[in-house]
Amino acid sequence: MHRQFDVGATFDENSSNFIITSDEHRKEPLNITSDALLKHLTGIFAAFLVQYDIKCRDIKWVLGGKRQRPVRLKLRKGLPGLNGEYQTYVTVECIIRNDYPENPKSPGDTKLICRPIDVPPEMGSKLIRGHELNFILGKSRVFPIDILFCTEKFEDISENEPLWQKQLRKLQDSSPSHVELLSEVEALRFDTEGEIVDNCLLRAGESLPLEVIAVVRPRMSKVALQKGMNSGKSISGSRTDQKSIVARSSEMVLIVTELKFRPPGERVPPTEKGKEVYISPRSIKATTCCNVSGLYRFKPSQVSDLIMKKTGTYMLTLKILGEDFKDTKPLVIRVNVAASEKGDCWRVCNHAGDCNTAHPGLKSPNLWGRLGEALNWELFLCTYDDYNNPTKFRNINELKNINLELRTLAGECLNDIQLTLPRNFDIKNHISPDHCSLKLQKLELSGGNLATFAPTYQASLWIYIAKKRVAEFRFTVRPGSVGKAVMKEGETPARPLRPGQIIDHLVFQFMDKYGNLAEKGEVVDLALEGLKLCDRKGGSTRKVDDSSCVDLGGRLKVEARYGDTAAVELRNTTFGRTQVLGEFNFDIMKRQLRILNNPKSASGGSKLEDVTIEVVDVETGRVDEDMDGVTYALALGWNKAVCIPLKRGRCTLPDIILPNKTELWTGKVFLAEHPEIRVVMRVEILETWVLPAMENTSEYPPISRIALASLPPQELAKVLEASIERHKELEKKAKQKGRQVGLMESELEERKKRLKMFGERQAYLHNQLRSLQKNEQDEDGGDSEYIEQAEMEEDKLETYNSKKLMSELQKLGDPPGTHAASVLLDAIVDDHRLVEGIGKDVIGLVAILAEVESDSISTALANFLGEDTMTCIICKTVLGIQFLGAHYVGHQSLGLHGLIKDRNSSISGSFGVILADPCSSYKRDDGEQAVIDDHPQKLLHLSPSADSTRPKPLGFIDYAVNLLQFHKGYTLCLKVGEFGLRETLFFNLFGYLQVYDTVENMMRAKEYIQTSAVSLDGGVLYDKRTLHFKTILGKSPTIRFAVASKTEIVDAPQRQPPPARLKLMQEIKKTSNQAAEECSKISVLLKELMQSKNRANQLTQDLTKEAAFTAGLVAKVKENHC
Repeated sequence: MHRQFDVGATFDENSSNFIITSDEHRKEPLNITSDALLKHLTGIFAAFLVQYDIKCRDIKWVLGGKRQRPVRLKLRKGLPGLNGEYQTYVTVECIIRNDYPENPKSPGDTKLICRPIDVPPEMGSKLIRGHELNFILGKSRVFPIDILFCTEKFEDISENEPLWQKQLRKLQDSSPSHVELLSEVEALRFDTEGEIVDNCLLRAGESLPLEVIAVVRPRMSKVALQKGMNSGKSISGSRTDQKSIVARSSEMVLIVTELKFRPPGERVPPTEKGKEVYISPRSIKATTCCNVSGLYRFKPSQVSDLIMKKTGTYMLTLKILGEDFKDTKPLVIRVNVAASEKGDCWRVCNHAGDCNTAHPGLKSPNLWGRLGEALNWELFLCTYDDYNNPTKFRNINELKNINLELRTLAGECLNDIQLTLPRNFDIKNHISPDHCSLKLQKLELSGGNLATFAPTYQASLWIYIAKKRVAEFRFTVRPGSVGKAVMKEGETPARPLRPGQIIDHLVFQFMDKYGNLAEKGEVVDLALEGLKLCDRKGGSTRKVDDSSCVDLGGRLKVEARYGDTAAVELRNTTFGRTQVLGEFNFDIMKRQLRILNNPKSASGGSKLEDVTIEVVDVETGRVDEDMDGVTYALALGWNKAVCIPLKRGRCTLPDIILPNKTELWTGKVFLAEHPEIRVVMRVEILETWVLPAMENTSEYPPISRIALASLPPQELAKVLEASIERHKELEKKAKQKGRQVGLMESELEERKKRLKMFGERQAYLHNQLRSLQKNEQDEDGGDSEYIEQAEMEEDKLETYNSKKLMSELQKLGDPPGTHAASVLLDAIVDDHRLVEGIGKDVIGLVAILAEVESDSISTALANFLGEDTMTCIICKTVLGIQFLGAHYVGHQSLGLHGLIKDRNSSISGSFGVILADPCSSYKRDDGEQAVIDDHPQKLLHLSPSADSTRPKPLGFIDYAVNLLQFHKGYTLCLKVGEFGLRETLFFNLFGYLQVYDTVENMMRAKEYIQTSAVSLDGGVLYDKRTLHFKTILGKSPTIRFAVASKTEIVDAPQRQPPPARLKLMQEIKKTSNQAAEECSKISVLLKELMQSKNRANQLTQDLTKEAAFTAGLVAKVKENHC
């Protein structure tokens, strides 16, 4: 069914149409004013329909479709919707309907949607299909359907393709092409005289034109210009007409970009990105003048103050805005601003280039220098124009006569402080290529007293060129590096010092080599001898305070012994070399013990009573009454279980029972905490002869006194004769053994002399090496690290071999590091100290007190003891054990709990503690010496096995307690009473434990084993009956004794020393090897000598007994004769 609408136009309601269901706001851009709804067609309320076919009179259009020819119209002036336009060309896209036939009074609106010729198809109307249909008008225009009935006002040109293409070409020629600035001649037509020439060179201080005019040129103008240039015709008159200027109105902006200055002949790299320094705050709108539209008037004077006072290359960009001008090329004008030729200002600063960029506001930094050192700064001397732009030097030869002078801020000359150029200073090497700056570097600051302008040390640097002052600069003169140290008056300790004392007052003041007080924050190193730091800072470095001092009051504890010397050496290691600032020695009190009522002789078995001991000053002889209480207690060498406290420097010894034998009795008395203070009592016991009892001294059966008396005279004579023969034989053997002992002692003395000779030779070589190293330092600054490396090589090897043990100990606990052993290890290793106070009786851990010579021995001994024993803590006294377990005393945290509290943690689990009791030290049953004193490691002289006549079994290495090697100083320093750790702690742990190479050899030697044994391949024999394997079948222990390895440290310095020093070092090493070999031979000889002496003593005892027995027989024979 067809329906007639308006004036003869009909639509096919059966054809396809699209229903746009939306709100009223979609009608406004389509100029739909009716409220009619299309319910009769759609059954729903809709805003409008989109129709693609129409029939009117002779017109029948089917719109859209790819195969359909587009419907194109030429609309003339006067048609509705043209808005006064002359004519336009459009393409019909679709029809919009909004009619309501049930209401004839409201017929609805019908529109034609047409796309102008200058609008691309993609920017026209669109029908979007999605969740719901939507219609977008785009840049298409809306015309009423009435234009179809004004045949004289429009023309259907769908079939006239040439006309359509002609209009397209005209449109392209009139489209905007680029922005252009009118020349001064062209601008005169519009009453403007300004012009900016591209790539011009201006000087700072000059100004830009007050006003310029920019226009947008069409494409045809560019073509016409090109044709005119080719034909040689002048076209200047046509450059200002409307055809040469796009009349469409828009807006234009000015953007200024700053670049590095380049002269006009130098090209700006396209990759260089400048800095935008200006964007016009308001866009400039097009104006009309002289019937010409599209004129954009700019006032460059607004940016003159911005760009005409600072050197640089500036890009002025004029950009047109708007969608219609999006393809229009902007105008870029290059303006090069050079420095002004007016002004000749000098300036010195710490940088090259423009000060405006380095520190805006011209606030130059305050440079500084230290006395006795070259400046770390580089100074740059420059000249500037009146606008602070750097300029070239006008006379370079004058720069050769440059002088520097330091003055106070008030202008007074500082004659004793000088800032000079280096001797080899050459202007040619320090002037910049553009001749705009002169670099002054490695300036040397020397001088003296800074008291004239202390404490600010603010000065002024004056620079003279050809005796004319050209620049002035703020400069701070700081004191030099620390050069010496003195003890501050009134802050020195009272002398002499007492061991264990905390020094209350000790302040060092530091100065540079010119005598000026050192700056705050300078770092100095402390090297202590006989003293120990006891503050919480840790480490040996200290910082100088604001009074140029380091206060050590209350932080140093005296650890030197009585009669020794303590020392503090202050060092400066700032520049990689150690400079000694001062060495200060402190005398320690000299004390000795004096015996009162000491008899020179006494009868055997008698008592010594009322023996008094006094502690006296060595120099004055007065009793030291300050030694009072349990801190100062005397220990007795003959009764190690007794300690007697002093009372005001005196004490009376308990009664001493002398032995009942003729000898020179000696007894040692010493201070328990300071065994260096000792005295030896000597009492000669008077001879008392007693007939000895008859003993079995030969192969004869024992004969008692009664049996001897009952013998007949003939038998008694035979016994006497046999006794005399035995006496002679024993006497002969005793003399032979005595001669053998004498020869061995002579050989021992010779070897000791050789060892002493090696030691003296080694000391001489070390002195030669130090002298050579000092000479090398004076000549070419030789490195002192090789001397220290040669002296500390053994300590480094020990540290390297114990790293793994320390690492395993620090992993103990849950979480790691909270086991008691780990906490104590931090106190010993990391802080370089043991716990303080009563905690000084804490010795350390079992695992770190000794080393062994191989990893297999370490594993075997660790298997025997177990990890719990290896991580036990060793204490000297019960007070030390109580200190370890203490939590708080008052408000102070003590012991291990105090150490771990600083880490905000707590001890995990329980921990074992062993008391190294001197009463349980190793003693021989035969009364012989238990320790080999002449041996450097103080080995134990262990008792022989059950059958000493048998040779040592195959595979036997040694007793475990003698395989331990103690660290340096442990043998003499770490003692329990007067006993060492080997005969107390480790003998109680290992006993007579023997070490074998293999399990097979260990099992074959079961008769030789006294208690227990271990083998290097993992066997452990605890009770001579049960064999255990702990390495082959089980897991190797992680906590073991450190191995005293000779492996080189991987990260040791590898630098080759000079040949002379290398030769000395090789000679030292050779001498050390010879001394070590001699020590080994002495050790073997000592063992043999000890055995020979024991045998000689045994023969002497047998000879004495035999003599007594013979004397008794002689007396009995005489009695029978009488």
